[in-house]
Amino acid sequence: MAPFIILIEFVSYIARAVSLGMRLFANMFAGHSLVKILMSFAWLFLNSALPILGIPVIILLLGIFMMEVGIAYLQSYVFSALVAMYMEDAISLGH
Repeated sequence: MAPFIILIEFVSYIARAVSLGMRLFANMFAGHSLVKILMSFAWLFLNSALPILGIPVIILLLGIFMMEVGIAYLQSYVFSALVAMYMEDAISLGH
């Protein structure tokens, strides 16, 4: 029975690391994609016949940038907290 439990625990630790990495990647990718899409709209409006339409998009883009910075700080905190909890679980397993 012990080898089966060891295998389950090993898979559990690997799944934690993979899910944490995927979560961070998805959050970063979504933010960068949103900024790229909005930047392309701003570029189209600024190169169109009515470049004044690009100004609201640029203002929105600056707001998104500020929000992305806040999300980055929050994600770094969550990442650090989860890594600390996972490490504590791994270390206390031997005691």
